[in-house]
Amino acid sequence: MKTKKKPDVEYLDDYNSAHDKVEETLNVPSQYIPLISGVNDSIIRYLENHFQSDIYVGEDEIVFQASSDSSKQLVKVFDNLLSMAKQQGHIPFEEVRLLVDQVEQDNLLQSDVRVKNSIKIQRIGKKIEPKTENQVKYFDAMTKYDLTICYGPAGTGKTYLAVGFALQQLLAGTYKRIILTRPVVEAGEKLGFLPGDFIEKISPYLRPLYDSIFDIVGPKTYEYLIHSSIIEIIPLAYMRGRTLNDAIIILDEAQNATYSQLKMFLTRMGFYSKVIITGDVTQVDLEKRNDSGLMPIINLFHAIETIAIVEFSKKDIVRHPLVRQMLNVLEDYEQNKNR
Repeated sequence: MKTKKKPDVEYLDDYNSAHDKVEETLNVPSQYIPLISGVNDSIIRYLENHFQSDIYVGEDEIVFQASSDSSKQLVKVFDNLLSMAKQQGHIPFEEVRLLVDQVEQDNLLQSDVRVKNSIKIQRIGKKIEPKTENQVKYFDAMTKYDLTICYGPAGTGKTYLAVGFALQQLLAGTYKRIILTRPVVEAGEKLGFLPGDFIEKISPYLRPLYDSIFDIVGPKTYEYLIHSSIIEIIPLAYMRGRTLNDAIIILDEAQNATYSQLKMFLTRMGFYSKVIITGDVTQVDLEKRNDSGLMPIINLFHAIETIAIVEFSKKDIVRHPLVRQMLNVLEDYEQNKNR
């Protein structure tokens, strides 16, 4: 690991006073220094550039000079990086970017809270951690309630967390199967005739659900669960006439379902079943946006105490930080356009 040599104290005092920088020294156990620094000091370089700071890494300490605001944020970042290093034994670079973004948004979920509220999928050994306070609430709601509705912008983990929770419950033996469904609606463009049999025709619409399962359980378990019909992925229209017992049923992209479709779906719920509905009311792909039944259902169900409704905001976005910035700009444009 490369390290920067710390300048002498007198030089630092002159430099910091001239540039309104403050100095912080953090004691770090030597075994965690390489993890926090990253491969070829990639994490240190990223933090230096992002916070316009100077960071010096020693054998058992990290010293940095930065503006007062950046210094406070860097302390939070390094505290959580150390916690990640201790608990996980590795620090993925994308986690660093998310951590920095959350610190700047004042939306940081401490690493120990993430670990405490994580779910571990038996037989696979994979652990899924919530990354925001609302994701913690989402996990809690899915655990406690038979019907959970989660809505919010893209990139907040609505579908992925629901699928992860369902797989954890399935492989723990709590439920016998998982049913995943979504409306088959084209996203603003006509795709025309699709070749193949029924499954091949609808597969592009349902692919995000397949991808979530594959990412969580890996290829072998994925093949077994799909081909044995323990997990069934079907279009919403084909839910009519079924009663689903001992199952977790997930309706994804519910903003593209009409009120009557949602009513039909909700009445498929059988004994010992759990239903999770996800959607983004800002991304309705129906020809008439007012045909979406998601918000009417949410408004009606707020009065039912045994139903959980979880709303995500742009603060809960866990994709690239640009996603939030783009959504802010696009929302401003749409609001000005509709005035």
